[in-house]
Amino acid sequence: MNLAKRFGGYYNINFISNKMNKNMLINKALLKYGYANFSVEILEYCEPSEAVSREQYFLDRLKPEYNILKNAASLLGFRHSDESIAKIKAKLKGRIFTPEHLANLSAAKKGNNNATGSKGRKRAEGAGSPSVQIEVFDQETRMKTIYPSMSAVAKALGVPSGSIRMYFSRNNHKPYKGRYLLQKLAG
Repeated sequence: MNLAKRFGGYYNINFISNKMNKNMLINKALLKYGYANFSVEILEYCEPSEAVSREQYFLDRLKPEYNILKNAASLLGFRHSDESIAKIKAKLKGRIFTPEHLANLSAAKKGNNNATGSKGRKRAEGAGSPSVQIEVFDQETRMKTIYPSMSAVAKALGVPSGSIRMYFSRNNHKPYKGRYLLQKLAG
């Protein structure tokens, strides 16, 4: 959604040569072969709500060499190399927390309703709630299927579960992927 960040941030020499970023596969290639040997194209303009599904479409179709993640908007399947894991362990080994530091960590956690502990941010509305059944009507096959949860719908449609949650959170009434009518069922 923010093309300025994508073009101005990720592909400038200061970003890619920074020691935190220079080990990324695409950055190594840019440094080795030069910008002139690469191009960046906008393949399609779409609504933000469709961005993840369209990205997945192009990942599946084009199989880009420098995309190490195979699922759009997901780290699913990503694994640090053994070398990276060893470096992380070495950096954390022997780390000693002072009593003051431990007290600060504890205080920061108090009142945090987010199970992931993400710095005091509020849990998203509905997160952790019981699953809601979702009815999916496929306009092409004219079949109606009821799924026990948003995650089950996402799995059946081959998309990240976050895209289904986003569809409902944006109160979207257009057919999902131009094909599926999604509706929450009263529990």
